[in-house]
Order: sequence, then structure tokens, then C-alpha cells
Amino acid sequence: MALLLLPLVLCEVLLRAAIPSRMQTFDRELLAALQSGARQELLPLYQRQRLLRFAAPKHALLDKLGLIYTQLDDPASAARAFREAFEDAPGARQVELALKLADALRASGQREEAERYYREVLSVAGEHVHSNRELARLLLQRGGERQEALTALRRAAAAAPRDPEGGEVRCEAALL
Repeated sequence: MALLLLPLVLCEVLLRAAIPSRMQTFDRELLAALQSGARQELLPLYQRQRLLRFAAPKHALLDKLGLIYTQLDDPASAARAFREAFEDAPGARQVELALKLADALRASGQREEAERYYREVLSVAGEHVHSNRELARLLLQRGGERQEALTALRRAAAAAPRDPEGGEVRCEAALL
């Protein structure tokens, strides 16, 4: 019985060893398609990744699928992919995926849910400029949340010297 399992274990070890290299190749192919403007090739490229879809971490591939849908201007599909990636990801990756999910939800008009995920990012990274800024915008759109929006913009502005969005955030805070 043990001899029968040995080839399976060996096959799995070899397969797992090939994943990082294949993932890098996939990243290069995605980047090349984006740089050449061949956005229509992104989804077929993802669909051809049978080995990765079988053996790579699910959250890593779903993250890429969400980015593909973002590039294809399909925020609802991007949100579905990012949500599934977020639910599958280990804790260290969840903050990054929560931000991508919040942005996709906001773009698809799901503001309340987007707010929830921006708050999730801020619960871990309270000075995150983009999350504070987008939370403030959502609060202002909803109306009646001016003070909380101003607080979020001030947090963003305080962290902004280290972020490219800094000047814009300071202007938005000054206008409130």
C-alpha cells in the first residue's frame, strides 16, 4: 500500500515545486497583455491556467481574476472574485484583499458593503490613506456623516506625506 502512495506523494511534491515558477510566468503574461493593450486576452489567459487553478493557492488566483475583471471594467465580477479570495486568504493577505474588494464594491455601487471593508482595512492599518479617503467620500455621499468623514480625511492627511495621494487629501480635508 505504501508503495502505491509513493508516486502520488512524489507527484504532489513536484507539482507544488513548479507552482511559483508557473505563477511568475502567468504574471509576466498578464503584464504583457496589459502593456500591449490586449485586454480581451486577459480572461482567456486566466482560463488556460489549468495547472495553477488545480494546485496554486486559491486566493492568489482569485486575486488575479479580480484584477482581470477590474481591467475589463466589470466591478461586480471583480468584487465576487475578490470576496472569494478574501474568504480563502490567510490573515496576512486579507488586508490587501479587503482593500481591493472595497474598491470593487464601491465601483459597482455597493456603497454600504464597501464601507464595511474600508473599515476592515482601517481596523488593521488605521493610517491607510486610500481607505480613509474612500471611507470619507462614502460617508459624505450618504450625508449626515460630515464629522466622521472629516476625521477620516484628517487621518489620511496625517499619513499623506508618505503617500502619493497626500496633496489631494489635504485639499479635500480643507474644503470640509
